[in-house]
Amino acid sequence: MKKLFLVLLVLPLFFSFRTDIFDLCDDEGSRNKATLLLNDYAYSAAKTSKFYFINNEQIREIEVNLFEGEDYRIVFNNESLPQNIEVRVYDKPKDNKFRKMLFSSKSTPSEKIFLYEPSWKNRILYITYVVPPSTSDKITKGCAVFVMGYKLNFM
Repeated sequence: MKKLFLVLLVLPLFFSFRTDIFDLCDDEGSRNKATLLLNDYAYSAAKTSKFYFINNEQIREIEVNLFEGEDYRIVFNNESLPQNIEVRVYDKPKDNKFRKMLFSSKSTPSEKIFLYEPSWKNRILYITYVVPPSTSDKITKGCAVFVMGYKLNFM
């Protein structure tokens, strides 16, 4: 009986603490806008990465496979993020000490949409998102979208 009384007394306390998370993610709108920028490239794939902006820096990496004999265009759309993040593209995974950075969005921090056309030499790309610590006291959620298109390149 005491346990039941204690549970009924403590249970409302769990629901009284509420954390407001402001969700700014419009992944469908961001994806549609990025797809339009593929122009004459055929749509191949898309990926939405959702981030919670907290007090620590976060790094997330995505592996993307490419096929030989095709030209690619990758569109990164970061409009649904509360603050800028850095997008990097590498030729090898993060645990490889010989990896090279092929692209970085750091040179244009005010831009929200980036185009990258990889060389056909790279069969696998590693897209790394570097999310800085939050600039706000509130927890915010946002998303980054990348859309990839291809064009057949017959030899």
